Amino acid sequence: MIIPEAIEAYTEWGAEVLSPSTITGYGRALASFWRWVEDKYPQVTLVADIDPRLHVTAWRDWRRGQGIADSTINTELCAVSQWLRFCGDRRWILAEIAAVKVDRPTVTHPRPTILSIQEVRNRIAAQPDQFRKTVLTVLAATGLRQGELRSLPHDAYDQDLSTIHV
Repeated sequence: MIIPEAIEAYTEWGAEVLSPSTITGYGRALASFWRWVEDKYPQVTLVADIDPRLHVTAWRDWRRGQGIADSTINTELCAVSQWLRFCGDRRWILAEIAAVKVDRPTVTHPRPTILSIQEVRNRIAAQPDQFRKTVLTVLAATGLRQGELRSLPHDAYDQDLSTIHV
C-alpha cells in the first residue's frame, strides 16, 4: 500500500471513530510526516518501507529541531503510531514493525492553581457580562470542563429541578 493511500484510508476510518478535531489534527500530523519522508527518503513510497526506528525517530528529531513544543510532538507521534498500528492491522506493514515504540519527549505540566472560594467569587464578579458569570458559576459549581459544558445538549438542563444531567 502506498503511503498517501494508507493515510487517506486511516483518515476515512478515523472520521467514523474519532472526534472531528482529533482526526483533523492527526491528518495534519500524518501529512507532515509524509512530506518529510518524501523529501528525505524518496525511495520510501510504501507503508512496508517505513522503519519507525529510523524514519519516525528522525522525523521526531527534525520536528524538535524546528522548535515545535514537546506536547505537539507527542500528539503527532501518537497520530503516526496509531496510523502504523492501523496499517499493521491491515497487514500493510509487519505487526512487529507497527508495534515499535518511539521515545516521546517528556512533557511536564505545571500544577493547577487552586483558588479559594473567595477568589472564585471575585473572578466571577469581575466578568463583564451575565453570560460569562453564569458560565463560570456552572463550571465552578459542577466541576465540568469547558469542552464538557459546550458539548452538553440543550435538554441536559432540567429547569424544574434546577439540575444539569451530564
